[in-house]
Parts: sequence; structure tokens; C-alpha cells
Amino acid sequence: MSENQIPQSEFDHESNANNPGGFFAGLLLGGLAGAGAMMLLAPHSGKRTRANIQLKSIELRDQATETVEDAVSQARAKALHITNNARREANHMQQVGEDMLDEKKQQASDKARKISASIRKEAAHLQHRSENVLDEQIERVSDVVEAGKSAIQGVDHD
Repeated sequence: MSENQIPQSEFDHESNANNPGGFFAGLLLGGLAGAGAMMLLAPHSGKRTRANIQLKSIELRDQATETVEDAVSQARAKALHITNNARREANHMQQVGEDMLDEKKQQASDKARKISASIRKEAAHLQHRSENVLDEQIERVSDVVEAGKSAIQGVDHD
């Protein structure tokens, strides 16, 4: 036999593997064997098996209901927790805002007092200067009046 030749037994095996009829026949035979084994090995009668299935389905339904109720309860508790945290945070932020507002009001009030004091001080300074200027002007006018009187008296004596 040469290297390129395929032995006859391998060729027959490949042609059987590619035959769909053989596959389905094997599938049918395996299914029948499994069904027969199930009938022989089934622990209970059909009626009892159906009753067990019904009981199990009721148990599963109850477990699913309980699980859903637990999940809803947990979701509500989590939502309440988040809501309470949000309220606390909102109250805290409101308090911080009010504190900042009070602080800014106090700063503005302090500045207004400083500006008012500065204006009063400047007004007092200007009043003092104007009094000095007025006193100087009165003194000059007085000097001029006295000089005018002296000049008039000097003219009257002549």
C-alpha cells in the first residue's frame, strides 16, 4: 500500500459518519433506550410524580415570592436610607449656606461701620479745616476792618 492510499476500513468509517440517516437512527435508538431506562428506574408512579412536581412547583413559587418580597423590602430600606442621607445632606448644606450668609452679612456690616467711621472722621477733619479757614478769614477781615477804621480816623483827624 502506498502512502497516498487510504485503507478501505477508514474509508468505510468516513462514509458512515457522513450519512445523516445513521446519525438519526443512533439518536432514535439512544432516545428509546433512555426512555426505557427511565421507565424502569423511575422511583414513583406517574400520578405520584405529577403530584411531586406540583408540590415542588408550589414550593418554588413560594420561594420566588419570598425572594421577590425580600428584594422589594431591601430596595425600600435602601431607598429610605438614601432618602434620609439626602435629607441630612440637604439640611447640612442649607445650614452651611445660612452660616456663610450670616458671615457675609457680618462682614458687610463691619465694612459699613468702618466706612461710616472713616466718613465721620473725614467730615470732622473737613469741619475743623473749614473752621480754621473761617477763623483765618475772620482775622483777615478784622485786620482789614481795623485798617479801614484807622484809615477813616486818620482822615478825620486831618
